[in-house]
Amino acid sequence: MTDRSEMMDTMGMFLDSASVPAGAPAKRGRPRKDAPIVLDGVDSKGRVISRSVAQDNSSQVFYPRMVGNAECFGHVQCDSIIMGNAKIKSIPAVIANCTEAQLVHEAAIGKIAGDQLLKLQTLGLTAEEAENRILEGFLA
Repeated sequence: MTDRSEMMDTMGMFLDSASVPAGAPAKRGRPRKDAPIVLDGVDSKGRVISRSVAQDNSSQVFYPRMVGNAECFGHVQCDSIIMGNAKIKSIPAVIANCTEAQLVHEAAIGKIAGDQLLKLQTLGLTAEEAENRILEGFLA
């Protein structure tokens, strides 16, 4: 397992480049607060996946934007687990400047389900081990 503080800093992976030509491989990188992805080329594709965990009194803001300027496909997905007194703002935006652009966004924020923790505890894990296992799987 990674160091817990390091794991909590990892929001997921998304495209680093601001413009993604058709067929270009995705680059994995550290998240940025403001992450515009501009799809200019015909048949260009972009995918943003953000996974984050906010704990204690932490606060997170993630604002990915997908802009379709041509016939393209883009997908923005933001999933977060919130714990303690944390606060999360996930503001995905899709902007179509072409009638042939197909852009989708999804966002979900929630806590760890109690039944998930209970199931792992019945298999012999402590509460902390169960929580860590769930967070590892979520961020993997």
